[in-house]
Amino acid sequence: MEIGVRLREERSRLGYSQADICNSCGISKRSYIHYESGDRSPDAEFLGAASKIGMDVQYVVTGIRSENSSCDFIRTLLTKVVLLSEAERNVVFGLVNGLLELRQERKEV
Repeated sequence: MEIGVRLREERSRLGYSQADICNSCGISKRSYIHYESGDRSPDAEFLGAASKIGMDVQYVVTGIRSENSSCDFIRTLLTKVVLLSEAERNVVFGLVNGLLELRQERKEV
């Protein structure tokens, strides 16, 4: 698998659009499209910025998940949740609790 494909996977995993990545990492959309298509390889400056928004750069470059990727996911999730209103956060909390209850019910069967 190529770097561009893994870059696209990471963007999708984090729930970002191409525009989100470009704005957060300070690059043009044209440059980012070249990265994802495999026409060009991302430079160190971009990869450093991408790591700050939760991207598993080790995975993008090597194809091997970082041990910190689950921590990065949690950090990214929390960063997004705090942007929600209190009512929206309560909905998210209720959804998570519901899923955990469902999981527990399935284990008991």
